[in-house]
Amino acid sequence: MYEAKQLLEALQAVLSSRPHLSLDEAARTLHVERHTIERACARSGGAFRERRHEAMVAAAVSLLSATPPLSIKEVAFRLGFRSPSAFTHFLIRATGRPPSQIRAECARSVTPCSPASSNLAST
Repeated sequence: MYEAKQLLEALQAVLSSRPHLSLDEAARTLHVERHTIERACARSGGAFRERRHEAMVAAAVSLLSATPPLSIKEVAFRLGFRSPSAFTHFLIRATGRPPSQIRAECARSVTPCSPASSNLAST
């Protein structure tokens, strides 16, 4: 059995490696009930959906800055999107930038690119 903090850390680790997981899939992976995850997220002032969203953006930025570069289509499919356009719409909503702009900003950056970077902060 997890304590709330441990559960949230484990959830973050799972979502970091597989950001496309649903709440039910994450619960099965962590061997807990879905309401246990929902309750832990709510107590920390958020929701599973928000944590998953953050993990998806982080994974997208990481994959877009990968060397050798992956195509936008490959990044989209690795993250579980059904099409590159759905991925593009997601990133524009999340960051205000399309994948090509994020890739270009990461390429120009002297520090490792991350969603928390000031040049990639959500708008």
